[in-house]
Amino acid sequence: QTCALPICTREVKDGMDIALCCLEKQSRKVTFSGANRPCWVIDENMDFHELKGQKQHIGLQQHMMAFESVTLEVQSGWVILTSDGMADQFGGPQGKKWMTKTLKQNVSAMARQPGHLQKMNLEWAFQQWKGNAEQVDDVCVLGVKI
Repeated sequence: QTCALPICTREVKDGMDIALCCLEKQSRKVTFSGANRPCWVIDENMDFHELKGQKQHIGLQQHMMAFESVTLEVQSGWVILTSDGMADQFGGPQGKKWMTKTLKQNVSAMARQPGHLQKMNLEWAFQQWKGNAEQVDDVCVLGVKI
């Protein structure tokens, strides 16, 4: 028996930003590839190492490039962190974006706290910034301590 599926005759040009990390437990290597998203690695001295994503989204686009990946060896106690949506939120006294710089400052200030306090304090800082403004996007923060 055959099944006829409708054929889509239009191109979908929506895209999505993504940060993809693969952690190899044995070798403690992190491989990262990003579409308009960075990944931060925070070492034992609380220094940020930014792994930059490529300036393109995933999905159909006129000039598509192959995504590259970068591999970094990490040590015990290091943190791998990425976020989407948080830096794009409007708020504050002038109704401006929170920005990646502000997110990094908040994460840096909280880096030595236990994970549950980092989560609570980052949520609080985000809500204070957002205030009564409408949330503009989904917000995701992912952190993994090695």
